[in-house]
Amino acid sequence: MITSSERYGRQATQALIYSTRAMMLRELVPEGEGDYYRGLLQCAIEFMARHPEDKGIRRNLISLLSVESCGTQGLPLIAVTMLNIAQSGIAVSNDNAAIKTNDEESEELLNDDVKKSLENVLLWMGGVGGVEAGVSVAPAELLLAPPDSVVKALAWLARRAGDGPGAETDIAFMEHLVQAACAVCSHATQERDEDIRLLRNLAVQFTAAGQMQSARDYAEQILLIGQTSPFRQRLAWACFADIHHRCRHHALALVGMACALVTRVPVPKADAWHELYTVHRILRDLGLTDLARNFLPAMRRLMEELALDPVNDPRIVAAELGLDLMEAPRDQLDGLLGLLSRIARAAEAALGDKGMLYPLAALLSQAAAKVEAAGGAVPSATQSTLDSALNEVGPSLANTIRSISSEKPVANDVLTLFNSVQRAAFAADMARDYAYIEMAARRLLNARPNGSTPAEEAAFSVELLADQTVKLASDPSVMTLDMAANYAFELNDAGCDVVFLALDGDGELSVTYATKRGIRTIEQPRLEKPFRRRFGAWLVEHPHRFGIIDSAEGGNPFFLTMEQLDVRLPQAERLIVVAEPVLQQLTVNLVVMHPDDGSWEYLAGTRCAIGSVPSLTWLAAARDAPRSGRSAYRAWISAQLDADLAEGHGAAEAVPAEGVDEERDIGQAKTLDIALGRLAGSFEEFGFSVDTGRRLPRGMQDASLAVITAHGGLNSEGRYLHSIRDDDDLVEPPANLAAALEGVELVILFVCSGGRIDKNPWDNSTTSLPKQLLNRGVRAVVASRWPLNVMVTYNWLDPFLRAWEAGATVLDATKTANDFVAQRLGHAPQYALAMGVYGDVLLTRANEPNL
Repeated sequence: MITSSERYGRQATQALIYSTRAMMLRELVPEGEGDYYRGLLQCAIEFMARHPEDKGIRRNLISLLSVESCGTQGLPLIAVTMLNIAQSGIAVSNDNAAIKTNDEESEELLNDDVKKSLENVLLWMGGVGGVEAGVSVAPAELLLAPPDSVVKALAWLARRAGDGPGAETDIAFMEHLVQAACAVCSHATQERDEDIRLLRNLAVQFTAAGQMQSARDYAEQILLIGQTSPFRQRLAWACFADIHHRCRHHALALVGMACALVTRVPVPKADAWHELYTVHRILRDLGLTDLARNFLPAMRRLMEELALDPVNDPRIVAAELGLDLMEAPRDQLDGLLGLLSRIARAAEAALGDKGMLYPLAALLSQAAAKVEAAGGAVPSATQSTLDSALNEVGPSLANTIRSISSEKPVANDVLTLFNSVQRAAFAADMARDYAYIEMAARRLLNARPNGSTPAEEAAFSVELLADQTVKLASDPSVMTLDMAANYAFELNDAGCDVVFLALDGDGELSVTYATKRGIRTIEQPRLEKPFRRRFGAWLVEHPHRFGIIDSAEGGNPFFLTMEQLDVRLPQAERLIVVAEPVLQQLTVNLVVMHPDDGSWEYLAGTRCAIGSVPSLTWLAAARDAPRSGRSAYRAWISAQLDADLAEGHGAAEAVPAEGVDEERDIGQAKTLDIALGRLAGSFEEFGFSVDTGRRLPRGMQDASLAVITAHGGLNSEGRYLHSIRDDDDLVEPPANLAAALEGVELVILFVCSGGRIDKNPWDNSTTSLPKQLLNRGVRAVVASRWPLNVMVTYNWLDPFLRAWEAGATVLDATKTANDFVAQRLGHAPQYALAMGVYGDVLLTRANEPNL
């Protein structure tokens, strides 16, 4: 393959990734034949494995595997590719060095020459003012002892940092020791590659402390220093995979393991064990427990060859018990009690060894919670073992274990966990960094024996569960228990009610409502099936189906469909929706309202201006950010202006009470040509610069408002906005359109399903074109969540722009335009309620004072 060429390999790999992306965009490979991509992916993996420093190729490959590029295919595709490579086996060298433990005696390592060498190196580090792994090298004359002995001593000290029972790991001290070891490793012979292993161990400690960004930074450093030989490349990729698995980026972990395994060089048995253990953990956390279990025999064989106990070693015991706990039925109390007893014995045997104890303590706490949830009682001896284990792992880890395991977590403990997580360099990592907090936050919403969760705590919980992966315009303030409620009250002062939506630990809908500086829980009906299951069934066809309902059927299909969900909301005039990712898929404007006075039911959006935000944290940052100063109005529509199609345009004409019938014969005209012809009058009147090029828009750098008219296509699964098209040959990914609109303050999308929001299947975040636009600096997006009839475009835009230019917020201007469409097109919900706002719903054309 040309991808293996030293001269042309990079260009060939780039072309391969680009071509594969183009094939996925056009869905050229039939559904069910996605294995075709595996060979292409493996070629890219083989190039990456030899070039761990090439971030560009890696970034493009991960983008290729994203939900936006290939829906739900990406993760299975890279998993199958990695497993296919693994089938070739692991070549093991004759090096029988054991997996490093803390059992070595200090007297054997810390003789006088070693101590003096350590002192010299540490003083040198202080004098130079900082070192960088793989770059800084300690002067050889500082080492009185053999360099290998110095590295071994530093590694031993690093492993023991905070190792005492009940002590917190001193990560700063450990980091200092690891940096010192890295500065000495280049002088060593046998321990020359220990720098990579030590950096991995350091990164693991950072992940346990909630400092995932520091761990990711060290993963990158490992790849940089690991490029000097095939063996170091393999070791670096395996460590990279281990770290990213612990940071819960499974796609990146699988890529790392694939790169490690495709590097065909023998590895010591201890490193081979770590590779197998990493693969096992990745498969386990993907829910592939049978495949994960298949790796246990090989892990045991390697342990035996390393003179370790293949039956009772805490690492292998925790690996097997973790699978058993995942597979244990929640309602079989006897089985759970037996499993709890086994985990308790393993944890008791590991007491006194903090490193081995931590995973078993977490398993024991989770098993105890499952027993209690099933109606059982935790034996006093088991509870005593759990208490001892939590005392030994240290206060921070103990709080983490308690909070994520408890069926009834304490709000202050969850807050402490949230605030302890290091801020990610990229917003996309936030959902993974907060993954373990998600479980605790959701359980806060569970009903308590004395009633429902306090409303302020419920709002706090929903804010934690909301999409944290949208880029913030400014640094957020420190989270507090009352932040969500207090900011909702500020929005109340601005004339908006706020509703918080999430699913509790039982899968039931939790609704919290803030109005007039008060906050309360809105009780929801409890039906035979939990809301999660009913909503999952609803999502199979909706909201897409709303766009293809015949207007002649009236509103009945909307009422009947939404009544199946039976969501209850109070009446409001202006409403801001804060919802966790799965419920951002809910069309709140179509919720059936039941007036208190017994009058006719109606759809919420017909009487209430409704907009959605990613989170209140995002909204607060957006409202605080300075305005762009842009003022131009621009539009893009890949079409040809036909004067005949512009005739009769009259969105602002007097409207008959019964509305007008615009579903008339338009001959063979193309949809976008019709739209351009009918929108031309509004574009001219309001001073738009119109781009009709047969490619994505250009020259948007001065635009404050952009109107985009195009076709939008979902993928073959019927989910995820997958492509932007025109009536001819243009096919582009939504991400490219978002990039073209970077920095525009307000974007109006006349794009079928352009406002559709889907939950990311792999983490607690969303995927959508509006989100991509917000990540590109757009402040607000107005779009339809379902296929949009062309009639809506030219009836909607004129009244929106008149309200916008009069100083209305985008929320109110959208409601004004929707009301006009209702009058014009006969109150059909698929037309009149199509356009909705996402983002800064209070954005105005003028520089109005922020909240």
